[in-house]
Amino acid sequence: SAARHREETGRNLFDDVVAREEEDGSRVVLATDHWTAFVPYAAHWPYEVHLYPRRRVPDLRELDDRARTEFPQVYLELLRRFDR
Repeated sequence: SAARHREETGRNLFDDVVAREEEDGSRVVLATDHWTAFVPYAAHWPYEVHLYPRRRVPDLRELDDRARTEFPQVYLELLRRFDR
């Protein structure tokens, strides 16, 4: 669990997952200045993609203007890639 990971490492689980995916790169579908999208290890569904902001925020309302503006563009690009 995320709480156990925090207790054991002192780090945020989701930050570590994104960092690992970005470092490996093999499952990254799309990466921009503000967002990273990747197929998770052992995905449950054929079209499963996780989309994370590069800067951790408590909720999407806390994103800065540039990340908020880029979100719909990134989301639509992901949908276009599914359609290919």
